[in-house]
Amino acid sequence: MAITPKPGPICNAIDERFDAWDAQIEELKKQAKEVAKEQAEKIKKDVQDYVSSKSDELSEENEETSEKTAAAEAIEKIKSGIQDIDDAVDAINKILTFLGDAATALLNTASDVMAAPAKLTTRSTETLEKLTEI
Repeated sequence: MAITPKPGPICNAIDERFDAWDAQIEELKKQAKEVAKEQAEKIKKDVQDYVSSKSDELSEENEETSEKTAAAEAIEKIKSGIQDIDDAVDAINKILTFLGDAATALLNTASDVMAAPAKLTTRSTETLEKLTEI
């Protein structure tokens, strides 16, 4: 089962950070050109520093989660449980459901980590392009 990148809390945090920069850029457009240019350069440097450090962080997280993903996918397969043996089956199914939920949470995190580099690239490009309008 391959993991499909899909945004989650990590991507949401990236969006929030870039939304804040975008709001600052809109405010800069209302200021005097000289002041705005100086502020724009600071924002540009902040964006570039953020992208660089976040990219490194995401690479490390991706390596860590990919190692755990194989085990999580195996647990996800047995999540449905065994249906034939009385109390033991019930207990095993509860354990497997718990493990399956944990696997699902891990897979969701892994997919978010996989989606985050693209989100980071897209948002940084969009924000840096807005700085050229000042």
